[in-house]
Amino acid sequence: MFELLRSAKEIYVATERADGTPGKAAPVWFMYDGEAIYFTTLPTTYKAKRIARGSALHVWIGSTGGPHFVAPAAIRRDPDLAARMAPAYAKKYWIAWLGLFRPSPERVRRGKTVIVEVRLPA
Repeated sequence: MFELLRSAKEIYVATERADGTPGKAAPVWFMYDGEAIYFTTLPTTYKAKRIARGSALHVWIGSTGGPHFVAPAAIRRDPDLAARMAPAYAKKYWIAWLGLFRPSPERVRRGKTVIVEVRLPA
């Protein structure tokens, strides 16, 4: 699984609804540092709201038919982490290399974006 995370371009994520069923899986770009997965989202999304309330995160690697795991997730508001994510996105995604759609420390600082941290199961 860890090698797949190193090579995958996207993951699909879904949070759990109040009744415990997973919501609709959505593709996201991400950074994997060997210990955790990080991705950004708007603070107004269902993902962010459910994670803030303690929802576990369902993760599929590469596609919704790919390897799957469930892990705890947390909302982070760390501009330094966003600054660390930006070059990783630029290296992985050509459009981020152009300066588009990559994490921005300023957007995190202003509360326009949050970072989701997913700790991997052992």
